[in-house]
Parts: sequence; structure tokens; C-alpha cells
Amino acid sequence: MKIDQRISGAAQQHVGVGVVITMMFLVGCKRQSPPKDSIFPPKDLASVSITLARMSGNLPSPSYTVVMHGSGAVEYEGKDRVPVLGRRNTNVPQDKVLALVQEVDRMKFMSAKERDFSVIDAPSLTLTVSVDGKTTQMKSVASDGFSFPSEDAVKKMSPLARAQLNFMKLADDVGATTGIERWTKCSPACMMYIFHSGNPKSSNGEALLVSEIERKEPEVLGNISIPAQALVEAGADVNLANSQGTTPLMAAAKKGDVDLLRDLLTHGADRNAKDKKGRIALDFAHNAEARAILSLNHGT
Repeated sequence: MKIDQRISGAAQQHVGVGVVITMMFLVGCKRQSPPKDSIFPPKDLASVSITLARMSGNLPSPSYTVVMHGSGAVEYEGKDRVPVLGRRNTNVPQDKVLALVQEVDRMKFMSAKERDFSVIDAPSLTLTVSVDGKTTQMKSVASDGFSFPSEDAVKKMSPLARAQLNFMKLADDVGATTGIERWTKCSPACMMYIFHSGNPKSSNGEALLVSEIERKEPEVLGNISIPAQALVEAGADVNLANSQGTTPLMAAAKKGDVDLLRDLLTHGADRNAKDKKGRIALDFAHNAEARAILSLNHGT
């Protein structure tokens, strides 16, 4: 009988331990559940949109908008001072969209008060995030070339400064995820030209590329030499002729610049275009290599 009682007591202890473990497990699971204001994972991935808009102030500055949807679709529009003007579309994997939503959730972006850290007349960045019907927007000064501080430095910042830092980090990550640099960045010479002169593609019909090729020496802006290739990279029309019908390809052929000839042809220059006297680019080529380049598939 005593043995049975001991067994029964041991069994009750095991049951008690089991109940405690089960309760601890349930409590642990409850603690791991996302808070009420969490947006990750989103209830409806189709509701997700993250918009990064850069606007110029009084000084010349890149201006563009990029929108990333929950589907992974990315919509870009270049407005001013960027190599690619107009609309472009691409796609990113949905797991990258979810990674950004998780970052937004981790920094409590959606529950933060809408803030404006921008400065009057300065270039600005606006970040707008929409998830499951909730939308939050923050705005700040554009931070070209900004380097993020160390973790120790971040800990010493005020809550307001940390909020702005989180915004800038998120804006950088949105740009990296959507790959906007393919549309907003080019070589230093190209960017310098755009900064000083704007986009050659929006030059009101003026044949800037022909004029640049015909210069004896490249233009110099901010101690940077601006070759004709920089204008091509910046989006100049490679087939826009001057008043005499001279095209960029004709000007390059006359100059004997074989590297520029190849660059122009790669960007779609028409080797069969004629000037007002009926001449084509091949008629202006004086060295053998230039003639060989322009003779390739001539007339097709």
C-alpha cells in the first residue's frame, strides 16, 4: 500500500511538472506573438507599397520617384538631373519586399509620428509606407555620401536623432533593393555634366552632342573633363543632327575618334543617316579603323 502511495505521489509530481512546463511553453508562445501594432508579416501582401521620392530644392539636384509594390513590381520615374528620365519598370523577388517590411516593422516606422526633417530649399527625401490599409510618411534632407555612425554613437543619440537615422537607413535600403542606381547614377563626368547643365536629352532640340564632339578640347566642369561619352551616358540623343544635318556619328567619324564611334553605335546611332548634302558618316571617315567600323554591315 505504501509503495502504491509513493508511486501515486510520484505520478502526481510528474503531472504537476508537466503542467508547469506546458504553462511555461504557452506563456513563451504568447510572448513570441507579434505585438498588436506589428505589420509583419503583412495580412495582405498586395496592400504593401513603399515609395521613395527625391525632390530638388533651389539648387540643382536629382529628382525621381520609385515605388515598390508587394507583388515585387517596381515603378521608377526620373524627373530631373538623372541619367534616365521618364518611366522604367522592373521586378524584385517578393522575399526582398518582405525583408523591407520586416525592417519597417523592426524600427517601428508605422507607429512613429509623421515627421518632417527637411530643410527649406534643400533637396529632400520622402518615404511613404503603406501596409494593410495603414500609411505613414516621413521626410528628411537628402543625404548624399552620408556615412552611418557606429553603434556606440547611435546609443548616445536623442530619440529624435535616432528616428532620423532610421529613416535614412531605410531610404538607403529601399534604393538598394529597387536598384535605382541603374537609373540615377552614372560616371563622375556624366553626373557633373548633369549637375551643371541638366539632361542633354531635354535640350529643346539643340544638338549638344554634336557641338561637344566638334570641340577641340573637352569642356571642363568642376575640375572634371567632360568628354562626349559623358553626354551619351547622360542620355543625349545619338541621332540628333545640327542645322547642317551633321549627326554625332558624322562628327565622330570626321574627328577619327574610334572609341566614340563604337560607343555611339552601341547606343543606337544610325550609320546610314544623311546630312543636307546627302553624305553619311562613312564619307567623313579618314582613317582605316574608323572606315572599317562604319563599313560593317553598311547599308543594312
